[in-house]
Amino acid sequence: MSHIEITSIPVRRLFGWFDRRSLAIPEVQREFVWNAKRACALLDSIYRGYPIGTVMIWRTGRERQTMLRHTLHVLPAFDAIQNKEILFLLDGQQRLSVLHNVREGGTVTNESRREIRFGDIFFSLDEDEDSRFFSLKRHDPARHFRVADLLRGICKPKAAYKRQKLAECRNHLLNYPVPVVFTDTNEVEHVRQTFIRINGQGMRITEADKAFSQAQKVGPLHRYHYLRSQMATGFGGLSKEIYWNTLVLARGHRSLGQKSIARLSREIEKTDEGERWFKKEEPHLANSIRKACDYLQNTLGVRSMDFLPSENMIAVLALFFHANGAQPTASQAKQIRLWFWYVAVAQRYVGASYERNILWDADFFKVLGLKRKGTYQIEQRVPMHKLRLGIYNAGGALPKAYRLLLMRSGPRYISNGEPIPLDEVSASGNRKQLHHIFPRALLQKAGIPEEQQNLTCNICYLVAHDNQSFGGKTPEDYLRDYRRRKHFARAMKSHLIPYASNSPLWGANTKQTYKKFLDERSRMIARAFAEAAGTKLFE
Repeated sequence: MSHIEITSIPVRRLFGWFDRRSLAIPEVQREFVWNAKRACALLDSIYRGYPIGTVMIWRTGRERQTMLRHTLHVLPAFDAIQNKEILFLLDGQQRLSVLHNVREGGTVTNESRREIRFGDIFFSLDEDEDSRFFSLKRHDPARHFRVADLLRGICKPKAAYKRQKLAECRNHLLNYPVPVVFTDTNEVEHVRQTFIRINGQGMRITEADKAFSQAQKVGPLHRYHYLRSQMATGFGGLSKEIYWNTLVLARGHRSLGQKSIARLSREIEKTDEGERWFKKEEPHLANSIRKACDYLQNTLGVRSMDFLPSENMIAVLALFFHANGAQPTASQAKQIRLWFWYVAVAQRYVGASYERNILWDADFFKVLGLKRKGTYQIEQRVPMHKLRLGIYNAGGALPKAYRLLLMRSGPRYISNGEPIPLDEVSASGNRKQLHHIFPRALLQKAGIPEEQQNLTCNICYLVAHDNQSFGGKTPEDYLRDYRRRKHFARAMKSHLIPYASNSPLWGANTKQTYKKFLDERSRMIARAFAEAAGTKLFE
């Protein structure tokens, strides 16, 4: 049984908890996920006296220290010397983390690997604004005052009315009564279910989150966070679902998704055999996940998660490294390369058959790793119209595979033929470097529908100083000055653009030449995919 106590605690007393390091984050809690905008909204609600929700705390003895989270401390880590009891924060971590960090004025990295600079959150004296709190890189010292300084009482402008307004704001923040629910119980399962049900009603909680809570005995959340910290740059955003899917596939379950994750977590927590399996295999599987990501990045050219056609590729490839125990031989690498490009262009891990396809590929890679032989079979080549009519900004595996293909071709500047640094085309905002070969203004003028202007086969990597003067000109017009230069042929090949004298690229009638150009370039791109994969992928 549990005892419930409901009270309200002013923010200034919460700051005392932070200073004494009385609060603790249980292993089941997720990391900090809020951004600066949400932090400002919380402060504004407190300032105006609006409700911000209830904080829930599990009050228990220090013997429960094994349930503490030992990494990713956004709140001060629990101090067992100063505190005789542990105040486990079950609900309200995001809100209390904002209050602590805005007072400290430091910088926190959230789950999405984005920095929140709490020292750049300011209170505005402008009363007619919808919000009085803003995250600002540049501020007006006469109107904006740093909240961290305000809470410490060191904001002392010369004008008396400003001092009064800041004092009022400080009092509003420090004296705000936060509703707190204390629960006292010795039943750990009751606490887990409380966490799951609370978060299920508020922030989105996935089956993977529930699994981390369910299998807490072996500390999977800590292991997951440690794995992420060891990942190569660009792959630190590995999702919880992929971590669990890798375990599910390695365990031999014949299905994926929520039910399989829940089933595995119960096996790990409730059975001795499941616990032993996890403790023995998880370190090897985590290492296999790292190896899979390294291989994707260093051998297959996937510079970051943004370019990965399907995140489930990591789980499937990890099974190969788990079974193989070494880097692939030449023949194994050939099969991995074929699998990678076929899964990408066929968009094999989406749609109604995605689970069947993943399970089939997982079985293949287990055999390839253990027996060191096998041939990956293409079930059906991809219809050519999927490439010819594909829209580059529609999302999905094929557009990502196309961008990888362009990078693999080593794009060069049209202006001078020098290689374009891959970092310039592989940043997280990489789409800004993708431009139309037949400009949209030109196609619009010719009466080409908008959906046909953004076709994949009309897109290539160009950087600003190459593309800035193209405007609504025809390719023949904007490329005229470059056609006779020695580097031109090599540059056009690097973008997979047909450039021969009989290419439709040079035609005068935009409507006719555009259609012919798409046909010719789609064939050229299909050949490049075949070269990358080592076999024909399109019909």
